[in-house]
Amino acid sequence: MNLPNFLKNFSPPSNPYQLRAMKSFLERGLPTRALEHWHYTDMRRVLRNCTYEKCLPTREIPATPDRLESLNDNRTAFEDAIEIVIVNGHYVATDSNVKGVAVRTVIPTENIKYGIGGLVDTNISPMAALNAALQEQTTHITIDSFLASPLHISFINTKADTAVFPRVFIHVLAGARATLIESHENADVNHRFVHSVSEILIEDRAHLTHYKIEREASVVKNIFHTQVKVLASGHYARLSTFLGGGMSRDEVRIALDGTEANTTVKGLFLTRDKQFLDNTVFIAHNRPNCTSKQLFKGIVNHDSKTHFQGKILVDKVAQKTDGYQIHRAIMLSGNCEVCVKPELEIYADDVKCSHGSTAGQLDQQQVFYLLTRGIEKQMAKRLLLRAFCLEVLSDIEHASVKDHLMARVSRVIRENL
Repeated sequence: MNLPNFLKNFSPPSNPYQLRAMKSFLERGLPTRALEHWHYTDMRRVLRNCTYEKCLPTREIPATPDRLESLNDNRTAFEDAIEIVIVNGHYVATDSNVKGVAVRTVIPTENIKYGIGGLVDTNISPMAALNAALQEQTTHITIDSFLASPLHISFINTKADTAVFPRVFIHVLAGARATLIESHENADVNHRFVHSVSEILIEDRAHLTHYKIEREASVVKNIFHTQVKVLASGHYARLSTFLGGGMSRDEVRIALDGTEANTTVKGLFLTRDKQFLDNTVFIAHNRPNCTSKQLFKGIVNHDSKTHFQGKILVDKVAQKTDGYQIHRAIMLSGNCEVCVKPELEIYADDVKCSHGSTAGQLDQQQVFYLLTRGIEKQMAKRLLLRAFCLEVLSDIEHASVKDHLMARVSRVIRENL
């Protein structure tokens, strides 16, 4: 079995489950722009001339001073949280505090037993097949009641020039309710490739609010894949913030598989230098009376490039569907790039669906108004950019998450101008 060049230092998988996944990946290879939902990200080009080592388990978190400050900032901000620490793709029980939730590590040969991989269609996502083939364990989390404290999953990567394939499976049982904080950090500024897969099953009447915070080093390549299944009267709310990383693709696929299931997906991104970000969202309305809302806003500067693909699919049985998506971006440079590809595919006749998108420069009339009030020009721009972000952040219910994100956004805006 010949692995791609960027994985030539890896050994082929040996167990049948992972061997099938690897064969599935090799049959199609790395996705290119020829695949519609990879239209903006050519993984062959991204990983050209790259070679990564396998990352062995470790508890050590060596960090440069600036990255250590960032790691500690997260822990301080969410000190009331239930803590799950995953280092280089491996769950570290000794650094975690999991009171109130059931956590187990599942080796790949047990994946089918625990339903892992059942939500992700590897025929649609070849990169998810690669993750299944090379992941060494899945962190399986079960939430069976109301969690008064948020659950914080901290993904930390420490080894240079490695490829890491973390995987988590979150099962929210019927009637349960929880807040999930997912943070991605590096302990240094070294090159690495991280491909993370998350599967989330939300049963009847269960609610999960999911905050994702990505602020990794500019030399890191990230591929995120989140697959969510929401059953009857279930609710999944998601807010993703991208404030770092060199190359990032965040693919979110949500199946509303129960009557009156609903989801809200929001995203906030601030890119600069030569950053590349691809937000891809696919929401399938498979049952009647389901609702989906999407709102993405971003500030794009320097030579950075951002792309958004949002698709709403309405099955013929999904009458009374209500779905919309909105994307807005402010471009601070003439060299930056914003591409938007909204899509509606509707087979039912009693639905309410819409989409909209705008991208442009900061409103100079608003800047001029603040100047007439005695506010210095640079500060006026910062105030307007911060206000632009508030629409996404203002509805955050958890105070520590809101304060943490507002502080980070304000800091990135200051660094951008």
